[in-house]
Amino acid sequence: FGASVFAEAPRRRVRASVFEDAEATSAFAAISVAKRYEAATTVGGFRRWLVGDVASNVVNRQLAKLAMASAPPFSSASVGAQPPVALRRVADGIQGVTVSMLSAVPLAHDRVADALRSAWRVVVEKRDR
Repeated sequence: FGASVFAEAPRRRVRASVFEDAEATSAFAAISVAKRYEAATTVGGFRRWLVGDVASNVVNRQLAKLAMASAPPFSSASVGAQPPVALRRVADGIQGVTVSMLSAVPLAHDRVADALRSAWRVVVEKRDR
């Protein structure tokens, strides 16, 4: 499944899980990436957060446009980040983990990989600009 979604090799070790339920009435696909949380305690940290937030909004707008196209690859898709978890104070600030996610809702059960691939393509196109 993963090889059919990504055109480029992942830069880190990837763990994948696929769950199927024959009685499910809908399908959902997501890519989640956990990374170290960096609090925006400096001007540079705030700038990085702001650029990431604007980038997420740009990608989400493009995904929404694609979902409204005449032949959409998915019914909806989005990128976002979860609030940080496992926070603790350390000498130089706060440590924790945040999870970024790309999700897509395919138009049909047999179109999950296509939906996620199309959503990933939007992320890559925006990232490479």
